[in-house]
Formats: sequence, C-alpha cells, structure tokens
Amino acid sequence: MDRINISIIDGKKYRVLSGADLGRYAREEFRLDLLDKQQNEVVFFIPENVLSVNSSFFSGMFQASLKNLGEKEFRKRYKFECDDIIMMNIENGIGTNGVVGDVI
Repeated sequence: MDRINISIIDGKKYRVLSGADLGRYAREEFRLDLLDKQQNEVVFFIPENVLSVNSSFFSGMFQASLKNLGEKEFRKRYKFECDDIIMMNIENGIGTNGVVGDVI
C-alpha cells in the first residue's frame, strides 16, 4: 500500500490546499494517472496542520480518477487519512464526482 502526504507538493508544505491548478499539479506530481491504472490501494495522508482542502483543489487532483474509476472503485482504491472536517470536504468532492463549476 502506498501512502502519500498531499500537503507536500514539489517539496513545499501547504496548510491550505486550494485551486484547481495546484490540484492538477499535485495529480501530475503524485502520478495519479499511473496509480489509476494499477490495482494498489493508496492512502492519501493529510496532516492535522492542513486547515483546508477546497473543492477546486480536490477537483483538479481527483476528478479524472473519479471519471476513470467510478465512485465505487475510487473508494476501494483511494483512502484518506485526515481529520473529520477535511473528510467532510473530501466526501463532498467524491459525491459530486469531483466536478466543481467549470473545472475540467
């Protein structure tokens, strides 16, 4: 099982994960297109010092995975280790299939 700390992107530590561009950049950095094709379970760790994961970041990072895998397979492969408030944001993103506004 792989474990990815998504608060560290390109060697920088983030306390607020915001914006579709940063989400897409994180998707590339963590090679999610490749992970989507594998059968491995992945845990995305979000430490307690992260204050927010906003919907546009989630969409930028995970919308393609939700589209490619479908919600059931996404939930089976991708787990999130975070506090309850962040998890509510993630659940909202999953429930909308990662689609937020005009983000593609």
